[in-house]
Amino acid sequence: MLLNQQFQADISPITPLATDRVDDTSTNNTASAETVVWYFLDTGAWGAAGGEAAGTICAAKLDYTGVNNALGSSIGNYYDTSLSFAAATRAKTLVEVPEEVFSKMESMSVTNKIAKITPFLDTAGDYAIDHRRGQIWLNSLAIVANDATTYIYQTPLSGGGTGDKIDLIKIGGTNVGSSNPLFVSGAATADSGAASTAFRSTAVDETAAGVAVKASAGNVYGWNFYNPNAYDVFVKFYNTAQGGTVVGTAAVVETVQVPSLGSVVIKQDTPIKSFSTAITIGATKLVADADTTAIVNDVFAHVYYK
Repeated sequence: MLLNQQFQADISPITPLATDRVDDTSTNNTASAETVVWYFLDTGAWGAAGGEAAGTICAAKLDYTGVNNALGSSIGNYYDTSLSFAAATRAKTLVEVPEEVFSKMESMSVTNKIAKITPFLDTAGDYAIDHRRGQIWLNSLAIVANDATTYIYQTPLSGGGTGDKIDLIKIGGTNVGSSNPLFVSGAATADSGAASTAFRSTAVDETAAGVAVKASAGNVYGWNFYNPNAYDVFVKFYNTAQGGTVVGTAAVVETVQVPSLGSVVIKQDTPIKSFSTAITIGATKLVADADTTAIVNDVFAHVYYK
């Protein structure tokens, strides 16, 4: 029997013809208040979107693919989804995007993906969920900052057990067990050389000298800033050694808007920004690079660097 045109359009090497298995099962799990980190088109590549203006087209990748419907019985869709935001600050109106559009976007460049999705997000506050791939697309209603979302996803079960697992009985026709050489036991090790260093400070403010994260060249892989003030503050990164007059004078490399009584968190395996001299930060009340307006309470900061 031939498939109708609607379903034929989505069959490709990326999204092959689906199969319906009844010899296995899955269990529902809930991702609660998962941090949603937004990215935007920054000179042909993804860039951290925190602090970008309202109306910016953004994308976010959830921790899990296969976002379910409200009952958790199957993959969700525009009409029936389990995904919700903690607040409608940036994402207000869910809009429908055909699955075939999401499918075709998989093989596109970042620039072309944004161009493809933008006509569907024609009003600030519009957002679309790619349930199958665990992505969210947004036309931000307000200045961009991290969000929190909750949704249901499924993990497979095999062998009749419970929990998040897959029971393997054979690999390549060979029985697998604790006595089989396919299993290698030993203490877990950590590759400390691959891990970024975490800088921590509870006193980041408008002080002219700034706060030294690293006194030499390096890369920044993420940050966690908490703002205890009743107004937004702006954390600024400088490619300048700490000391003398930095805040309000030196060139700003990156500005991160931290919402009142809130936090901004991002961490990734690839560098977000590179610094050829040193890594120094400061925080002021206003966004302008030259601003030195004092903040009442200092910002709490973690910066991940190498």
